Amino acid sequence: MIKATRITEQNQSAIVAILAAANGKATAHTFTTYTEIEQIAAQAEKQVVDLVGSQKAAVGARLKATSGGKVPNAYKFSRDGTQVTIERRASGWFLVDARHATLYASGGASKLTLTPDQDERAVELLRSKYTTLTAVWVAA
Repeated sequence: MIKATRITEQNQSAIVAILAAANGKATAHTFTTYTEIEQIAAQAEKQVVDLVGSQKAAVGARLKATSGGKVPNAYKFSRDGTQVTIERRASGWFLVDARHATLYASGGASKLTLTPDQDERAVELLRSKYTTLTAVWVAA
């Protein structure tokens, strides 16, 4: 486990060092730059705010992202990649984990995890955008 590092330009060199430590000698199919992590955080921010409605409600969300992209199923070799976990805190997104990942045919995936309160809020917001049709039976 690494020390949680806020994703800001001031921490750019620390984030690159964390990624380098996770990647070892691998450079292809891996996250290697601060910009990649910054883009992941920006996408996560948009995704979670769209779901829960505000930045304040986004605190506690986590996103796990894996580097690389999909290759044809005929490609039978594994590739070295990176898996990072970022977490939304009150002051922004933090890199909380970075580790080596073994990639096969797929790669480039990400998964957002919400807290139970965020889940309830997301469902409530979704339901506020539609009404349900209730069946009315009329006796003839």
